[in-house]
Amino acid sequence: MKFTRIVFVLVIFTALAVAGCGGKNKNKTRSESAMYNRAYSALSSGNFEQAIERYDELKAAYPFGDYTTQGELEICYAHYKLKNSDEAVPCLDDFLTLHPTHPHIDYAYYLKGLAHLPLRTPRIGEKYFKTQEQFSDHDAESAREAYAAFNDVIERFPFSEYAESSREILVDLINTFARHDLRIARFYLYRKAYIGAINRAKQVLLRYETSPHTEEALAILIYAYEQLELDDLATDNRRVLSYNFPGSKFLGNERIVLDEEIVKRSTKPLLFGVFR
Repeated sequence: MKFTRIVFVLVIFTALAVAGCGGKNKNKTRSESAMYNRAYSALSSGNFEQAIERYDELKAAYPFGDYTTQGELEICYAHYKLKNSDEAVPCLDDFLTLHPTHPHIDYAYYLKGLAHLPLRTPRIGEKYFKTQEQFSDHDAESAREAYAAFNDVIERFPFSEYAESSREILVDLINTFARHDLRIARFYLYRKAYIGAINRAKQVLLRYETSPHTEEALAILIYAYEQLELDDLATDNRRVLSYNFPGSKFLGNERIVLDEEIVKRSTKPLLFGVFR
């Protein structure tokens, strides 16, 4: 009888212990692949918040699993789709640091670039960047971070499936930066701050020489030199404009012809600071 009681007590304690473990690790009853598929299903369905919760559950249950690593990247994607760049960017930075040899590391850099872009909802036929009137200081800095990320894709993974798209976005970013600086240069012209206009025009020529805005940058440069009566500098830059854009609308007989509307466009207050 005494032996029977001891066995009965042991059975009870064993059952309680098993029940306790089951309550503490209920996600362990699912396999890693099953938990991943459950999270991915939510992601594919566009339920991004639910997907993040499920990926977090996967990471808690299998912190060092193969599916968990892929899930970490997909969590970043979910944050990006939720337009939560404050979460998406640090998430991607952590992923790039922890998993530099991951097979989809090129996509991580590409996604980081997308997460940094100063986006707005595009109208039909428009690009996805904000207009200059909407472009803020934060947008300008974020756009530079995006440029660096897309450039990483091109330089590190030139044969990546994301390389061509990265090149196209870089072209758009360069043009956006150039337009931004030109608008500031026009504003300086309106205020008769010709040194400021000269510095901005030079910046376009030095940094964004492949953009289609170099013609106007040269015209602003020449016009500002003329207003300051620095005729030698105006003449030198006029030769450059004539050589590169022989049919330029800015070329007059003796002095640069700057459309009055170019300056008028800058009479509105700027909604962003000056790039540094």
